[in-house]
Amino acid sequence: MNKDLENDYRSSVDFWNKNYELTEEAIAETMNEEVGEDDWKTLAPANKLFEALKELASCERVLDYGCGHGWASIICAKHGCKAVKAVDVAENSKTMTDLYAKVFGVSDRIDCEAVSTDWLKEQPAESYDGLFMSNVIDVMPLEIAEDILSNLKRILKKDSKVIIGMNNHITPETAEKRGFTVKEGKYLFSNGILRLSLVSDEEWTEILSKYFKIEKLDHFAWAGEEKETRRLFLCLS
Repeated sequence: MNKDLENDYRSSVDFWNKNYELTEEAIAETMNEEVGEDDWKTLAPANKLFEALKELASCERVLDYGCGHGWASIICAKHGCKAVKAVDVAENSKTMTDLYAKVFGVSDRIDCEAVSTDWLKEQPAESYDGLFMSNVIDVMPLEIAEDILSNLKRILKKDSKVIIGMNNHITPETAEKRGFTVKEGKYLFSNGILRLSLVSDEEWTEILSKYFKIEKLDHFAWAGEEKETRRLFLCLS
């Protein structure tokens, strides 16, 4: 891999780690908040993601790879999944996920870990029967993304349910018109941070098909977005 691009990826990890940082005051305030019985149903940024996560309820062991603040892990646990492994290369993600899992009363079902970029390679084959991954492989160099996909396929059992969410596709021309920097014609940078790989639906379909059986490609929108352009791949391993 291009050494500069590898360094860009490391900078991106640092960026997200800072975004997940919590002060002691914020932690205390969160712990003191009253949580309604159905508040967990509002954690997903889109209803289609919430509904998709229901497919993992019957799984014995789900991997939430790139868990962020753990919203998907919490929803999986609330839907009925007995064991969720939540991991992220951003170290502060663990603090945030553990906090919210405790607030929502599912700490006993979620095992969160801050991991190295080599963590997947160290995991035993066929360790999981469910996978959720959102805005992970589409915000990194494709070489790293494919390495992750290859290892995910290895550690998933046959016919495991796989849910992969992605940002919307932007062409290099559109990205540059909007003031972003584009490197190698396929990577969008904002303020010097790698934020998106400029890969189309068709290209992602071709890439994912190397590792999983794609059952459906759907599109969705976050709250406030007019068009459903974000990608949602529903697959089997």
